[in-house]
Amino acid sequence: MQEIQFYLVDAFSDKNYGGNAAAVCPLSEWLADDVLLKMAQQHNQSETAFFVRTDEGYELRWFTTRPSPLRTLFSNISTILRRRFSLAPVLLVSCGSPVMATG
Repeated sequence: MQEIQFYLVDAFSDKNYGGNAAAVCPLSEWLADDVLLKMAQQHNQSETAFFVRTDEGYELRWFTTRPSPLRTLFSNISTILRRRFSLAPVLLVSCGSPVMATG
């Protein structure tokens, strides 16, 4: 069985168990969608984000267990990636077109 590191982090808070919790998994390469979905379900958070480093920066995918507006999802995930993992800027691409960016 492959071990995959993940972090349970809080957006919009500098305290444990504050803010909006999400699971974040840095990956060396993309896994199959069904594996990512099962991981997200196992983490049992409103959002689980996965990212892979590329030559251009980082690719980001996330799965959600609850309906949420895209702007809210992106805000939570981008805040986590910037604060906890020092990844910036974060660019959201949906269906091949840029949607939102943060610095």
